[in-house]
Amino acid sequence: MPRIGLTLVIALVLAAPATAARITLGSDLQGTPNVTLSQGADTAYWGTQLDGKAMTIPVDGQIVLVRVKGSAMRESGAVNDPATMVHFQSLEPAADGGARKVYLTSAPANLPVDDPGAVSTFNPENLCVHKGGAVAFNTIGGFMWGGALDSPLNPSQYLHGTPWRIFASSAKSTTAWFSKDNGTKNGDTLVPRGGTSARDGYGAAMKGRELLMQVVVATGMDRSEPCGGPRRHPDGRLVEPKKHELRVAGGTEQRPYVTKDRRFTTGVYCETPGETCEGRAVLKVDGEIVDEVDDLSVPTQSSAKVAMRLDPANFKTLDRQGFLRVTYVLVSQFGTKTISLSLNRN
Repeated sequence: MPRIGLTLVIALVLAAPATAARITLGSDLQGTPNVTLSQGADTAYWGTQLDGKAMTIPVDGQIVLVRVKGSAMRESGAVNDPATMVHFQSLEPAADGGARKVYLTSAPANLPVDDPGAVSTFNPENLCVHKGGAVAFNTIGGFMWGGALDSPLNPSQYLHGTPWRIFASSAKSTTAWFSKDNGTKNGDTLVPRGGTSARDGYGAAMKGRELLMQVVVATGMDRSEPCGGPRRHPDGRLVEPKKHELRVAGGTEQRPYVTKDRRFTTGVYCETPGETCEGRAVLKVDGEIVDEVDDLSVPTQSSAKVAMRLDPANFKTLDRQGFLRVTYVLVSQFGTKTISLSLNRN
């Protein structure tokens, strides 16, 4: 009965509009936990039908809340509580025959004992889910839990594993299961049909059984970055995405100085991550082009100096009044950036 201890949680959902930021899906938890099931080895349970509708994950997203109604149940005469450790698992879309592959497994969680009316709530972190998949409630089995080692006077307890009363009778619902010692981990295939052997695993689809599990899934921009959403600061603010542009460094605050031979340089910056900015720079005065550089090549996220020369007539104006307003145009593969600059002689 190895314990699965990875880092992610996923939960099962029903079809819903993909435009919603957060959607509540799965069981409505109104059913009475009146069905108790157990398996001695690691076991995954997941719903395939709920109230006559196929259960499937409608969009890629992030599970931000999981609720389970029910509990583990102590066997009559047992000295110790049963194993209560569980995990939640994301399952990839069904293959032929309903077989599914385990995609992700949560960190461990625990449910109460002998409290079938309880609703337990879990708040997973960065728990991603794929469109078309499903979510499983995974147990560690619990064969002879606390028996032979901890309770020598009663070594026969929990021979069939932990009894889980988290299922309700529901004529139009179906829950699938698959059980195999050390066989329900990430990458393993779960086959919900026909038992074969303890070595190969057992599986079945149980008609008339509803898994009492509900989830809230965040979609779109409401997801965390690992689940396909935007990058955020620790306080939850969005991190501005990197821009893809060639721009004048410092914007209008830059005031290039023109020497007596009419030459000046302008600082530019390639904002684009991972790609060199290629293009040209154009200098205009009153809408007329007075100079341009056609072979700009600025390394990614680096600055460079662009050398230009003012024409004699405009230089006279600049020299007389100490400044000259010009239009500076940068053209690159990422578009055109136009800015008004002040050339200076002071």
